Amino acid sequence: MNQKAVILLVLLGVIGFARADEPDGETSPVVEVVNPSSGSDPMQDVNDPAPEAPAAPGDEASTPPASSAPAPSLPGADDAESGEDVTAPGEPAKPKTPRIDPQLRSYYLRGSKLGSPSGPNTLKKPKQSKRSGSWKSEVELGATGYRGNNDSELLLVRAKTERKKDEETIRLGVRASVGNKDGERDRENGEAEAAYRDVIRDRWYYTAEIRYFTDAIADVDYQFVSVLSPGYDAIKTDTAHLALEVGPAYIAEKKGGEEKNFAAARIAVMMDKLIDERVLVWERFEYLPALEDTGVYLILAEVGVETALTDWFRLRTVLQQRYDSTPAEDKDKQDLFLSASLVAVF
Repeated sequence: MNQKAVILLVLLGVIGFARADEPDGETSPVVEVVNPSSGSDPMQDVNDPAPEAPAAPGDEASTPPASSAPAPSLPGADDAESGEDVTAPGEPAKPKTPRIDPQLRSYYLRGSKLGSPSGPNTLKKPKQSKRSGSWKSEVELGATGYRGNNDSELLLVRAKTERKKDEETIRLGVRASVGNKDGERDRENGEAEAAYRDVIRDRWYYTAEIRYFTDAIADVDYQFVSVLSPGYDAIKTDTAHLALEVGPAYIAEKKGGEEKNFAAARIAVMMDKLIDERVLVWERFEYLPALEDTGVYLILAEVGVETALTDWFRLRTVLQQRYDSTPAEDKDKQDLFLSASLVAVF
């Protein structure tokens, strides 16, 4: 084989090795001319590594030197749990990823904005609703228009607290109305109540209540009504509730200077309807006739609407009626209470 053919074969081999060794998208390979007089074999095996091409000026800063150290192992379970990124030798250090609160990890997996990868400083835990069994309270302040035995303007103050745990409910409440009567300040009426309710089975339940009422205008010194009734939730959905109660009651009262104690029956209907997320309407009706004389009875009725202004405040308007078939002497049988009030809940 002549000298020109040997040189041509050597050049072709060097070009092939250079192309196989260069990354995609880079410039053309550097050709190294081999002296045919040297002892190297021009027909070397294609599996032998090709000689490295000399680096161009300015490439030293961008290309890290080759390292003979073994490749780093994959990050283990501990690194995965801690959220730290493992950087290979020779690469610039990456900023550490902040730990995400484990309590919020489920929100992150569901794609919630709470799982923002910017770190725990920007993650806000959702508000925790009150636990089952905690007390929920409200304070009401408003004005009352009174029409009955006299015409007067009243100030209404009311407080109530309630606890629900599983199927058990306990409720405590007080209310007082004060105002002007014929230009003079007078205590109009007040009441207090304590109630307990528990589920028997499915929609069946029982309720026990005791109430106290007084009204200086109607000449009622006191009136105690105790109730023990089974009840049934005829309608019980997320937006509507209708309950019926029938059972015995006992009434002890003093009005017009005369004391009376008697057993009575009780029939009650309670309805609540949620119009939308912010408006609630309700109705209460009770009929308590005396067992010995059905001509002696007491009717209590109430219709109201409540609008949620914020999470803490509500606007409430209520119309109440008390009808006593045997009032004190020279007093009206029927009294109406109309009130509009602001309620704070907590």
